[in-house]
Amino acid sequence: MKRTIEIGGYNTFQQPRTVRRQKGKAAEGGGVAILVRKGIPTRQGETYSGKVTEKISVHVSQTAGPEIHIVNIYRPPIGGGDDTRKEDFVVGDLQEGENVLTMGDIINLHHEAWSAFATQSEGGRKVMTWVAETERIIWNDPRKPTWQRNIQRSSPDIVIGQPRWPRKWKLLEGWVSDHRPVMTEVPYEKTTEQKAARKVLQWQ
Repeated sequence: MKRTIEIGGYNTFQQPRTVRRQKGKAAEGGGVAILVRKGIPTRQGETYSGKVTEKISVHVSQTAGPEIHIVNIYRPPIGGGDDTRKEDFVVGDLQEGENVLTMGDIINLHHEAWSAFATQSEGGRKVMTWVAETERIIWNDPRKPTWQRNIQRSSPDIVIGQPRWPRKWKLLEGWVSDHRPVMTEVPYEKTTEQKAARKVLQWQ
């Protein structure tokens, strides 16, 4: 991700990839981003680009409640070939808190709570233990894979929400990609100059 993503009507918050993926190769592509509709008061939060894990977060202001924190995290597959990177993902990267929505692509960290198509991994069990300890919930439907290539299926894309929020999670159809886009919603309170109106933010 060498250039800023520009989509009309949205502000872009992004963390470019800063390190190489393989030995002898420069960093190219990749990175993480969050796009927020203009007019929604938002500030950038923590960003991180290690040798493996990439992360960005934003804080969305509400006039009638605390900020909502949106976290986007990517843990790519590592190992094989000339890949000399070492694991630097820790479950704390998922970020705890009462108003946090975490979305991520955590490849090769499997658990039946979000994927019925892969054998559980030690990393997946650590993530699920963290989810339970922080009193969060997995919003994925484990029967619906977020990644599919021919007969191979998996769910590397995970959404971790708050138990008090309505659990809204669905896959979008008709996209030409082996990763299927996920749409989820969180309650958002916005006040205009005339009156307070309850609206919903859609994150894709």
